[in-house]
Amino acid sequence: MTINNESITGRNYTWYIIKKMAEGDAGEIFLVESSHDQQQAVLKRPQKSVFTGEVRRQAEQIRTEGKIIKGLEELFRNNGVEDYKVPRLLDQSLQGTEYSDRFFIVIEKAAGFDLNRLMKVATVGVRSEELELSHPIEERFLNEVSKTGKIPDRIILDAIYTLFSLFDCIHDITYKSETFNAVRILWNDVKPDHLFWNPQEAKFTIIDWGNGQINEEGELERKLKHTPYEDRRQFIEEIKRFLNQASPELMNQLKWPDKVPGLNNFEKSYEILRRKTKSLRNNEIKKIKTLRKRELELIKHHPQVDESLSEIDEIYRQIYVLGEIPNYPKALKMVGEMINTLSEYEEFERVKNLCVWAAYLPGAPNQIWLLLAELCGSSLSLPEKSQKKMFEALKAASANKWEDVLWLMVTSLGSEQEPDWWYELTRQVRLMAANQTANRITPLLFVKRLNLTLQSNYLELEEIMAKTPSEDGEKRLKNIQKLLDRIKNTIQNWVQLEPAPPYSGISYEEIESLLSEIEKIIPGAGVQMQQVLELPGEQVAHILDEWNKKEFDNAEIRLRRLLILDPDRRRLVKTERALKTAPNWIKRVQAGPLDEEHLTDFATNLEYEGRELKNEIGSAEWLDKILDGLKSIRQGTWPGDLVLDNEALIDEIPWIKKYVRQEVLFKIKNPNQIFQPLYSIPGVKETHYGPDNEITFVEPLDAWIPEARGSSARVYSATYRANDGELREGALKIMRLDKLDYAMPLFIEETRVFNVINDIPGVNRLIECGFLWMGGKDAKLPGDYDRNSIKSLHGDIQRIGPDSLDRFWDQMDQQVNIGWTPYILLEKRKKEECLINLCDASVNHGHFMKTPELLFMSIQICEVLDAVHRRNVIYRDHKILHYYWHTENNGISVIDWNVAKYLPDGLTDYDVQMDLVQFGARGLHHILTGRTAPGALPLGPTRPEEIEQSARSYSTAWTYDDMRLNDDVKNIIENVLSGKYKNAFELKDILKKAYMNWAD
Repeated sequence: MTINNESITGRNYTWYIIKKMAEGDAGEIFLVESSHDQQQAVLKRPQKSVFTGEVRRQAEQIRTEGKIIKGLEELFRNNGVEDYKVPRLLDQSLQGTEYSDRFFIVIEKAAGFDLNRLMKVATVGVRSEELELSHPIEERFLNEVSKTGKIPDRIILDAIYTLFSLFDCIHDITYKSETFNAVRILWNDVKPDHLFWNPQEAKFTIIDWGNGQINEEGELERKLKHTPYEDRRQFIEEIKRFLNQASPELMNQLKWPDKVPGLNNFEKSYEILRRKTKSLRNNEIKKIKTLRKRELELIKHHPQVDESLSEIDEIYRQIYVLGEIPNYPKALKMVGEMINTLSEYEEFERVKNLCVWAAYLPGAPNQIWLLLAELCGSSLSLPEKSQKKMFEALKAASANKWEDVLWLMVTSLGSEQEPDWWYELTRQVRLMAANQTANRITPLLFVKRLNLTLQSNYLELEEIMAKTPSEDGEKRLKNIQKLLDRIKNTIQNWVQLEPAPPYSGISYEEIESLLSEIEKIIPGAGVQMQQVLELPGEQVAHILDEWNKKEFDNAEIRLRRLLILDPDRRRLVKTERALKTAPNWIKRVQAGPLDEEHLTDFATNLEYEGRELKNEIGSAEWLDKILDGLKSIRQGTWPGDLVLDNEALIDEIPWIKKYVRQEVLFKIKNPNQIFQPLYSIPGVKETHYGPDNEITFVEPLDAWIPEARGSSARVYSATYRANDGELREGALKIMRLDKLDYAMPLFIEETRVFNVINDIPGVNRLIECGFLWMGGKDAKLPGDYDRNSIKSLHGDIQRIGPDSLDRFWDQMDQQVNIGWTPYILLEKRKKEECLINLCDASVNHGHFMKTPELLFMSIQICEVLDAVHRRNVIYRDHKILHYYWHTENNGISVIDWNVAKYLPDGLTDYDVQMDLVQFGARGLHHILTGRTAPGALPLGPTRPEEIEQSARSYSTAWTYDDMRLNDDVKNIIENVLSGKYKNAFELKDILKKAYMNWAD
């Protein structure tokens, strides 16, 4: 408490005056407190006086004291003095106040007790009203001094020895610096009450240098009023008076002189006293070192509780006798470590004894250790399986983790009934964890009281109805009974470890749904219940928010806080398990099914586990998304279709994107952008082809396998300059002029088909078309192995972009008749991506890809067929050579559309059915079995009339290799070959189901 709120501003801080401690010839002394860190200190200033000269004298004296203290700090530091010290100079008044009553210095408050106070304690005891101690350990120290009835000899000897050392240091100063230039400092105020013993540090602080003198270099000693002799004389006289009262025995041992020796004998007597003091002090120091060593040994090696605590107590007593304070912090640390050790062996009784011992150590949190002891005693009544958790609770309590303590206690209880001691002990633990918050009525207790009130209301109303029946009364009785039944269920669920849904989460929805009904029957009770739920409800909201953000560790921490507010909510233990389980569950969801795992089984199992998480914790946006997705997959929805409906689901179930072509996925994410734009030219351009020109031949693309050679055209790898100026690669398809009647209609039809389907994902796109001058109708192409001649081909070219195809069709007859060669430039595919290399048994030597991968490719071909059929195009020329797996697109590309047909008036059912039959015989059968169906058209070039005259259905003959296919897949192949499926969408859907039900 400050004096009239008075404050003084120094150079470093503002200081609040707490009380006046003394006043006299040297000015006023106050106890002050820093505004910076509430540190207490001592402030000295001149007394206010009408005599200016008196103020100046006191100010000068205080300024000199500040200068001496600052100089001594520097001197002690330079000389390595550690056995004693002076108070630090903390602050002083602002400049310009040096000779006024506004001048002051602030010095450190000395720790411990001065010798006169110790003597008073030893003779008359400790008076609590005079204590003003900063720590309980100091009170224990004074009580021990009071018990012995004397100041410990060690303290007195240390005081005397300190003064010998001090005078040696300050009476002949060899150290000089820019700030400190003195040959001698004289204390000139040797008194026992200026020597403060700090028993915790075992050293003295020497205070009050207000009468001190500084002798600077060059001053003559004969001109000085005070000399070193004066300090030593005071020392001899003051210590004699003190010893005479405090310890006559010690005075006799030291043979302290009755009077100050004369100048001739002074030095000799002085040195004799020094040697005797040092000898006796060394004996005391040896004793304390021996005790300290044994103290450390006992603490370090964790003594047996029932054997060595008494020895530690005796050592502590002897340490006090020697004027010091035992190392209680280490002792308390030792207790904590011993609790952990003893807990491993489940020795509750010994832990209890240890906690009781620790509770009465000075400075120990008495309430905590006694509570630990009570925990130990109570745990002995629990079943053995519960005791293990209670040992963990003890460890948490010794580490001051009280939220964890209650958590472990509730965990140890499981679903068992609470023991009689449970309520009071958990209340104390809750108080340690949450202070006064834990004194609030718990939600369950309020509900139980509410239930009793409702029962009382029901009985009263029942008695009234027995005397005076009424329809309104009967209705009211039914409402109360209904509410009582629901509250009874709520109370039963409240304490359940695993309450049944729908009210199994952490929210208070069950009781909150009754508040309006409660309020109607008992006005005010619903509002009170809402108030009781306010703090727990806030924690629930925080937990669900952390749950929604997937910050599971934070949610676990808040669970413990919620339990402090609602200690009956045992379900929270199960909630924690769910929070710990959730990250691993999410990882499994995101990783997707294993290779051998049934997709629908995978989705079913994870959906069940996810719904358990939701039941045990509550809803979350990410969890609901995942559960909806897993449910759809369990019910047979193709994973890729989920992306089409909800693109954000990829963030939660990333593996579903592998079921979607990259073009489709990109379009969903970027509706206004183009995935892999077609680098072509606009309009028509007359230019040249050949090396370093617009289009350059590179090498044949249809010579890598005999079956790849077409009947109407040759195909070369080429480079072309796109409209952006960049050189790019393409597949250059050149009409065979020796088969004009056959080839020209196919070229025209192929470009008409591209005009309709060029934007469909999976269709190998047309880049451009046009006419090449290659020397007329009789011109010949170089041999396939003559690469140099191929690359050197050159001439004029008319390039026609896909936006001007009508020019290509209109000029076809004319250009061909005068010797120009029609061409089509297409997207180039790598031969390594051709499915013949991936699926044909003769090529891969029976090393088949996994069936789900083959089914996925087949599904994608069906997606392409379904899309082109909807645009009235039939493909017809199905063969495994025309399908390419494009890894970058995660999709199939279908090439060579020269036999395809565009029917603007629409496709007949027969057209579609025959296209699917050909796909089955030459495509699906080949992909899944490694060979075409028996009787299917050959793998090589196929003319349109051959396709039109082909069989309407096929059968299959299963081989040993086909044993890897299950019956569902075989049935699909047989049904496709028989013409059962009417459209590609139906077949695609059947293949998807086969994929999802596949399990190795």
